[in-house]
Formats: sequence, structure tokens, C-alpha cells
Amino acid sequence: MKKFNIFLPTKKGKFGTDLKHVLYFESLGDSDYMVLNNDEKIELLMDVDELEQMLWYHGFFRITKNYLINLESVQLIFPGNNPKIVLENGKEIFVPQNRRTELFKSLEVVYQMQETLC
Repeated sequence: MKKFNIFLPTKKGKFGTDLKHVLYFESLGDSDYMVLNNDEKIELLMDVDELEQMLWYHGFFRITKNYLINLESVQLIFPGNNPKIVLENGKEIFVPQNRRTELFKSLEVVYQMQETLC
């Protein structure tokens, strides 16, 4: 996937990073966070809904109302009655029934793109 830098507002000013370092965005109550691959958790002044609109075409997927994940950070998928994904940092997120098909299609697209670029 193409390199893409993003700058997001935080309480300490704008924070910039390459999207490949972002594992997921998380919404907890009134706070929204960006979690990086070094497990740094940064509170944002922007909500996950806004981020979803910005990052849809950059390999991110809204798996639940609380999580917007970087599809490239998915390491394992556990199917079955209680399917879940495991991200690079070991974070487990359960996949709701109504999101499974779209998640698998999106994962397929992202990994096909990576194979094409290699």
C-alpha cells in the first residue's frame, strides 16, 4: 500500500505519523484514541466517525462502532460462533455477525493490493 502520512489534532497539538504505524482507532466514551504499533495510545480531538470517512480508502475498516482498524495490522482471524481478529500487538476484537462478510472482502482487497505491489 502507498505511504500515507496523516496529521491529527491532539491536546498537545498536531501529531503526525505514517498510517502503516497505526494499528487502530478506538472510541471509549467521550474520548477517541489512536493506537500505534509501538503500543503508544494517543488521545485525539477527532472522533472515529470522522476518521472512518477520511481513511476508508487507505485500508481501514470500521469493525464495530468503537474500533476502526488498519487491515494490514490483522495477524490472525478466528472463525466460528464468536469470531475475532488479533492485531499485531495482540489486541483481540470480536467481529459482529453483520460485519463478517464485508470484513473478509476488505481484507481480500488489501492483501491483493499488497501482492500486486510486491
